[in-house]
Amino acid sequence: MKGEVVSYKTNLTWFIFFWPVVLSIILLPLLSGLNLMVTVPWLIIAIVNYISSEFGITNKRLVMKTGVIKRQTHETQVNKIERINVEQGIIGRLLGYGTIMVSGTGGGITPFKNVADPFTFRKRIQEQINILEESKR
Repeated sequence: MKGEVVSYKTNLTWFIFFWPVVLSIILLPLLSGLNLMVTVPWLIIAIVNYISSEFGITNKRLVMKTGVIKRQTHETQVNKIERINVEQGIIGRLLGYGTIMVSGTGGGITPFKNVADPFTFRKRIQEQINILEESKR
């Protein structure tokens, strides 16, 4: 959009590669043919999802996009955001990723899983909301 400036971007967590790699290492000595049929597609899907996912905050909007075949997109004007929640399990807390849930005026809650550093993302959204509110005064 005209006059829009990106203030923060993040990605999916690197942890989405963990299980395909671990499974590949475990299955490698056992069944190399099965290993290739199971882990290689899983790893390719994880790589494509990682590359194609976008989580960004501008001075006007929050934009979150994931997936290639099943594309999930959420764009919200910063001034329309009512609530931002972050959920983290124990592994997410240890490795710095979680689920971001955003709700806007008149809309439902949209969850985005496996987002790297979700608390910084939430903080940056709140900063943009504060900047907009101060500019209205």
